[in-house]
Order: sequence, then structure tokens, then C-alpha cells
Amino acid sequence: MGRTGVASASSGGGAGWPCGGGLNLGVKLNVLLLLSVVATNLVSLYHLSLRAATVPPLLLQQQQRDGDKDLVLIRQLDAIRAGVSQLNHLRSSSPPPPPPPAELVLYSRLAPVASACSAHPDLLHRYMSYTPFAPCPDDALSLAEPLLLRGCHPLPRRRCFSPTAPASASKLLPTDPFAPLPDAAVRWPKEGKCKSFSCLPPSLGFDVARTEAARFLRSRGPLDLTAPQLLRLASLSRAGPIRLGLDIGGGTGTLAARLKKLANATVLTTTMNLGAPYSEATAARGVVPLHVPLQQRFPVGDGTMDVVRAGHAVNRWIPEAALEFLWYDADRVLRPGGLLWVDHFWCRRSNLEGVYAAMLRRLGYKTIKWVAADKSVAGGGNSGKDEDYIEDNDSLVLLHDQIHDCDIILSQIGSILSGFQVHIGLISSEIRSLQEKSWDISLKLKNRKLVETKLAGFVEEIVAPPGLVNILINGEVNDGYARSLEILSTKLKFVQDDPLINASQALNDIKQELERLRQKALSKISRHIMEIFFAMRKPGTNIQILQQNLLQKHRYLVLFLKEHGSETYGDLCASYVDTMNKVLSTYFHVYVEALERLKLDIGVLNDFSGHDTSIIDIIIRGREHLRNHGFMFSSGERANILKEIHQPGLVPHISQVNSRKYPYEVIFRSLQKLLMDTASSEYLFIESFFGEEALFYQVFEGPFAVIDQHLDITLPNCHDAVCLMLIICITRKHQLVMCDRRLPCLDNYFDKALMYLWPRFKVVFDMYLQSLYQCDAQTIWIDGTHPHHIARCYVEFTASLVQLNAECGDGQLDMNLERLQSAIDLLLIRLAQPFTTTKLQHLFLLNNYDMAISVLKEAGDEAKKLQRYFEEKLETNMMAFVDDLLMEHFSDLLRFVRSHVSEDLVSYTDDTNIADVEPVVKNFAMKWRTALELMHNEVITSCSNLLSGMAILKAAMTQLLNDYNRLSECVKKITGGLTLNRHMVSITSISYEIRKYSRTL
Repeated sequence: MGRTGVASASSGGGAGWPCGGGLNLGVKLNVLLLLSVVATNLVSLYHLSLRAATVPPLLLQQQQRDGDKDLVLIRQLDAIRAGVSQLNHLRSSSPPPPPPPAELVLYSRLAPVASACSAHPDLLHRYMSYTPFAPCPDDALSLAEPLLLRGCHPLPRRRCFSPTAPASASKLLPTDPFAPLPDAAVRWPKEGKCKSFSCLPPSLGFDVARTEAARFLRSRGPLDLTAPQLLRLASLSRAGPIRLGLDIGGGTGTLAARLKKLANATVLTTTMNLGAPYSEATAARGVVPLHVPLQQRFPVGDGTMDVVRAGHAVNRWIPEAALEFLWYDADRVLRPGGLLWVDHFWCRRSNLEGVYAAMLRRLGYKTIKWVAADKSVAGGGNSGKDEDYIEDNDSLVLLHDQIHDCDIILSQIGSILSGFQVHIGLISSEIRSLQEKSWDISLKLKNRKLVETKLAGFVEEIVAPPGLVNILINGEVNDGYARSLEILSTKLKFVQDDPLINASQALNDIKQELERLRQKALSKISRHIMEIFFAMRKPGTNIQILQQNLLQKHRYLVLFLKEHGSETYGDLCASYVDTMNKVLSTYFHVYVEALERLKLDIGVLNDFSGHDTSIIDIIIRGREHLRNHGFMFSSGERANILKEIHQPGLVPHISQVNSRKYPYEVIFRSLQKLLMDTASSEYLFIESFFGEEALFYQVFEGPFAVIDQHLDITLPNCHDAVCLMLIICITRKHQLVMCDRRLPCLDNYFDKALMYLWPRFKVVFDMYLQSLYQCDAQTIWIDGTHPHHIARCYVEFTASLVQLNAECGDGQLDMNLERLQSAIDLLLIRLAQPFTTTKLQHLFLLNNYDMAISVLKEAGDEAKKLQRYFEEKLETNMMAFVDDLLMEHFSDLLRFVRSHVSEDLVSYTDDTNIADVEPVVKNFAMKWRTALELMHNEVITSCSNLLSGMAILKAAMTQLLNDYNRLSECVKKITGGLTLNRHMVSITSISYEIRKYSRTL
């Protein structure tokens, strides 16, 4: 026909399978085909047997006609064996053909038209399970494409509406086929992983703006043929213009788009949506996609195409027979003089010449260009290029004749096997009949076994054995009795749960007996547990031992009462609540009375009676009047109770024997320790035994009332703020203990206690504070500059509150501590006013501030803020006292220097003369040693803190040295000042004296 071909191929030693070999062995091929036909018929027989086994029993009974056909079935089987034996004589000794490689893409054999779909009934059934006249299912990737790969084309689904992209997507379609593709132009399947073109790998051909725009324009290697080169080859070979073309496996239609732009040619692109929307992308670029598999005939007229290109999809992974059919179909659609372009055909080099080149030579084309290269350099390297020119070769005519002889032999074998097929059909009918009988018998057996199982279970559930009845009526309440109760409970539940069982006649005969057993068991259980409850009321009984050793063993008895005797269970709970409420109330009442006899009274109401109505009055009455008054202001060793929070509580009779008394916080801790331990034990028991938390609060109504009554009487008479703060801290720590135990039973009690304690503490705290504000300074004033004892008490009180607040406080004391700080400062100022001189006033304040700092340092880092406040006050009064001290002993020096010389020694008054300076210089030289000694003695005797005295003396001497230095500089500047040098004391002498006193200190 004069057609021409353009081909490029690559070969490599990697993965692949032989592309030919052994085609001239006709006898082997005949035997293989014979064995395949026999195997096919045997599988058909087995398949029919399996399908018959799935027929429902009712249909089997309707189809059953005849009875005994065993002899006919045996005869048919003998005939099959004879036929198979005859076929064995025709088998060759050649080995069976190897299985097809796993790399094949096309799964089907070449089947006659309209038969490939039925070869895959499972896929076909799922594909055709759809609703007519409705939208088609979204199963293109899971069903449609697999059917097309298996040769099922055209697809049989017809009467449904195919889903498409929205109408608005049409406006987004590009006019340039190499513009980016819009994602909205494609209806992305739900079962696919990607929902946009950017998700797909660019190597698949969807990057049309960059990767695809360069294809068929620039050559990347020896195997590439560009579109301009194709047009030039068509012109040089006189093949005529390229107007129409077919691109087989053309991806996203890049060749069609390129030829459309270069030559205005129309190229059809065959595609399949294998993992990506190739057809939709091709259509979006404005070229025509043909969605057909490679097994099928191209839907193009004969002799109409100017060029046919076999792209990357046409390669060695297609079976040889299917590939040869494809070449002949391409030959069919090419016009005379048309071009066949085999682009990038991959196979092994050993198979290139013997299989694929020979297959192309049978087409009888004239070769325009042939390029073969190794796979490793197929991307564009120069090494390994091997150009060959294929010539016509008729050496395979003999092979064609041998294949024709095989076809004749196979037709004869087919005739023989058709007879066997008729016999196998008769045998299949007999087998189906036998299967129907077997199915019917097995169904009856299964139904009878099911009835037997259910009936036996029913009888087992409702019948009470004599041994069970005897134990429930006459047996002792022990572990065996509990197991019997479990059995009875199971039977009662079985009777109660199912309404159908209640309606049965068999149950009416035994239902009354089960009810009598239930009543007898309820009565016996209730009486036994009640006896244990009454034993718990006896004095001296260890309740926890009874609970753990007796009651815990009978937990299932209570559960039985709860499930099958609600009234009896309610009476039992009420009896337990009444018993434990009385027992625990009495226990706590006795313990509280015993603890009250051990209480050490500190700051009680009697201490504030009569004319002494304030804390200050109590302090000034002296130690003989106020018992343990120091405890009211300083926590001291009392704070150690917070470290003993887990220690056992007080044992009253032991303390009474030793005649010991305790502050109230010790009494309170012991009481709450007993409450926590008792409540924890009782809560865990109730949760385990009854399973109802509400019973705990009913049991502890009495103990809570006893404790509340005790607090209502004790706390209003408690005026010890330190004690109240300790009680708050103890309550906080007990809360944490219960949280660690993960028991919420005392949460409400603790919250109520704190709500009662904080207001009481603030009342007492305000009483302490008001005593400072309302006291008469003249009454409590003492003629002495040492720290005042009232100030020390309140500073120690402040330090104690700071420590306790840091330990367990919640921020409520911060504002009150600032008020207390201001009140102490104001009291000290009022106490300093009666002193006759400012020096004494400053010295008094200085000593008290120093005392406050020392006490607060002992309180730790928590008192840093208060400590800084008093340090600032100390610094201010220290400088004032130093100034007063120097003014007393060196008044003429200080007045002169401060009135005539600036502190920076730069400026002097103009009216300064030697007559003004001379008396000052002579007076200082005469008495400076004596004055220093007097200052030293006064500071040592006046300051209560030696370290503070050293700081004061050092500051005073430093200031004196500085002022005298200013005087010396002034003498040097005035006229005639040199005459006073013999009276001037050297700075070195003064410094020596100062160092001497420093060493003494």
C-alpha cells in the first residue's frame, strides 16, 4: 500500500520478559491449547456445582422432581473419565507454558466481540447494579476502568446520567491548550486521592504550562522526534500533508495540541483514566479524547488518518498477540502514504529484532527513520546510539503456515470436546439434584439442633434443683449460700426479662415456687445482716473489724436484696444508717469532751474582761496576769504542728495521766484527724458494700452536728489570732490529705469550716489592730530608747502571720498585713514624740526599726517586703540621728561648713574671712579627740544592736571626716589661711582615730 513507518525503540537488560521465541513449535502450541480447553471445561463443571450449592432450600424443594438417579450419575462420570483418558493420548511431553508475567497491563485474553464482559461476572454485576434513569454511580476508578482493561468495551451501562463538572466550569476553560488547566473543569471522583491538578505528578503530563509546553518542540535525546521534524519528514517522504491523526496512548493530548498549533491538524487521542483524569484534561485543552482500551478496534474509518502515533502506553507490557492486532488496526485506519510513528518503544535488545521488529516488518512499510538506543542513555546521551535500517523479510511465512495447521487441529479437538460438554451438562443436572436433597436434610438437622439447644437452655434456666432449694431454705449464710443466691438471681432475671417466656405455660407451673424461694431468701438474708448491725451497737465493739471481716464477705447478699427486694433493701439501709449515726455520734461526743479537758486557754474572753478591753492592756498588765501571753503573738514552736499533720491524734486518758495541756490547735488537729480517718473508712465501706454514696452523708449527720456544736461554742471565745491562723492551715492541709486519698466525702465539711474560720480570724485580727490605734501613748510610754516591748509583740505577731500565710494562706491576709505594718509604724512615731530631743526620738525609732528587721529576718523570704519597708525607715532615722549626734559635739564646724562651703568644694561665700574660720579651727583642734570618744561611748550604750551601732558610728565619722575636709579646703582658699596651718588637724590623724574605734568595735 505504500505506507511508511517512523519508529524509535530502546532496549535494556533490566526488568522485562522475552518478547518472542518458540513460535515455530506448532506441536507444543497445539498441546497447550488442548490442555487449556480441557481445564476450562473442568472448571466449568466445578463452577456449576458451586453455583448449585448456593440455591436456597425452598427453591431446591420446588425443583426436586425425581428420586434416585445415582446410577445415571455414575454412568456419566465414567463417560467423562473415558473422554479424558482419550485426550491424554493426544498430549505432548512438552512442559506447560509459563504463567504470564506480573508486569502485563492488559489482563484479558483476546475474546470474541461482546464476550469479554461476561468473562468477569463479579465486576460486571457490581457495575450493572445501578438505578436506571438516575445519576450514574461514582465508580469510574473502581469498576469502569478495570472492566475496560479486561477488554469489556463498549461498557454495557446505558440508562443513567453521567456526572459532569458544574456548568460554571465552562467559563474557566482556557483558549490556549498550553495554559494551566483549571481544577473546576474536572469532576474529581470521590474514590480518588487527588482533587486538583497540582496534586498529580508533573511527569504524567498534567503540567501543561511548563513540562508539556516543551514536548515535541525540543529534542531531549536520540529517541525524541519533535513535531517540526515530523512535518519535515512528511514533506521529504512525499507522504502528503498531515491533516488528521490518531495518537494511541497520548496522555493529555500534547501532540494533538502541538500539531493543532503548528499545522492546524486534527489529532484524536486515545486515553484511559488510569489513576488520573487523562480524558477530562485532554478535552479541557480543546482536543478530542477517545476513551477506548487498546484491545478494541479503533472507532475510526478505514484509510482516513494521515499519521498514527503509538505513544508510551504501547510497549512490551502488552501481550504479543494483542500488540500485533493493534498494529494491523493502525494499518487499517492509515491512508495510503500515511505515517506510522512508533515512539519510545521499550523492550529487551534480544527481543527487539526477533519479535517486535519482525512484527513491524510484516506490515510491509517503508522505513523512513529507525533509532535504537540503550535504556540508560535513552534520555539524550550520545554514547550507545545504534541506528539500523530494517529491510523487508519474508522469512516468517513458514511460521504462518505452521500456525494455520494448528488452527485445523484445534477445530477438530473442539468438536470432540463439544460432545464431552453435552455429557457434562447432564452430570451437572444430577449433581444439582443430589445437592438439593443434601441441603434439605442438613437444614432439617440444623433446625432440630437449634430447637434442642434453646429448649435445654430454657429448662436449665427455670428449673430449681432440690439441692439449691435445700441450701436456700435450710442452709447457713456463708459463701456457699451466696453462690446459691447467684443461681437464684440468674433464674429470676431470666423469668423477668423476656415477656415471651412469661407467657409460656411451662413457666406458670414453677413461677410460684421461684417466688417463694425469693421471699425465703430475702427474709433469711435480712435477718442475718440485721443481727450484725445490732452487734455493732454494743459498747466497745470494733466496728471496722465487723465491717471488714463479716459484712464485706456478704456483699453479694446486699446486691441480691437490692435487685430482688427493694423494700427489704430500703429497711436494711435505714437500719444501718440509724445504727452508725448513733454509734459515731456518741463516739465523737465522748472524744470532744475528753479533748476539752486537755485544752490550754490562751487569749480567752476572761483575759479581756473588766477594765482591760484591748490587747495593749493585757500586755502592760505583765506576765503574772496573762498566762502564756507570748503565745498570742508568736507562733514559735506552735508552728511545728503543721509538720505533724499526719501524726496520730491525742489519746485523752494518757494526756490526763501526765497532766498535760495543749493549745487549741492541737485539740483541733486531733479532732479532725479522727474525723478524716473515720470518714475515709466509712466512705470506702459504704461504696463497696452498698454502692450508694448518699448513705455516707446520712450516717455522718450526727458526727458533723457534734463537731459543729463544738466549734460554735469554742471559736467565739477564742481571741488568739495565731491559733485561728494555725487552725486554718491545718484545715488546708487536711484538705490536701483527702485529695491525695481521692475521697470527696469531706469536701463540704472543709468548705464550711473555712467559711466559718476566716471571718472569726478577721474579727480577732481587727481587735489586735484596734488596740494599736486606740492605745494611749502617754500611758504605755517608757523613758528609754531601747525597743518597746509592745512593738516587739506586734512585730513577732506580724512575722508569725507572714509565715503561716505563706504556708497555707490564699491571699486574704495581704491587705491586712499592710494595715498592721502601718499601725505599728504609727505607734512607734507616737511613742517617740514624748522624748525631749529629736536625737532621742530618732534613736528610739532607730532601735525599734532595727528590732523589727531582726525579727522579720527570722521569718524568712516571705517577709522580704515588710523587711524592706522597715529598712528604709531605719536608713532615714539613722541619717537623722547621725546628723543630731554630730551637731551635738561639732556644732560650730557643721554650721560653718554648711553655711560657707558647698558639698562639691567648688563654691564659697565671698564674705568668708580668717576671723570667721579661726575660732572653728582652734575649737576643733582642742576637743576633737574627746568628742570622738564621747560619740563612741554614747552609740555603744544607746544602741540595742551592736551591728547597728557600728553602722551608726561609721556613718557619723565618715560624715565628720567629709565636713572637716571641706573646712580644710576652705582655709586654703581664704586670705591669710596659711597662718592657721599650725592649728589644723591632719586628715591622717583623724582617719587613724576612726580606724582605732572601728577595730575596737
